[in-house]
Amino acid sequence: MQSNFYNFVKSKAEEYFGSLGFDEETVSALQEQAVLDLQENLDKFKQWIESEQNDLEELATLAHTIKGVLVNMGLDDLGAKFKNIQNLIMDNADKETVVTAASTLVTELDTF
Repeated sequence: MQSNFYNFVKSKAEEYFGSLGFDEETVSALQEQAVLDLQENLDKFKQWIESEQNDLEELATLAHTIKGVLVNMGLDDLGAKFKNIQNLIMDNADKETVVTAASTLVTELDTF
């Protein structure tokens, strides 16, 4: 992921957590942990796509986790994009459709 995306996420997380009335130290700690969680799970999401695995349930779990991290930082619109991946899998879309949608989403984030 390019740093532009993570810089955007950090900025939005700081703004969101600050709006909840947390002090600067707490905002910084929440922001740091959330971005670390996001990076870790997005890396796994990308690795899943690149490895051509067959376990769509694993991808659904990763999409769910990423959605949760994003929503917890006030980034509902981005979270919804990962919910869409999760919904495709839950609706039994074929693997090619899911992989195409997931790859498109990753490309969108890379060009953020």
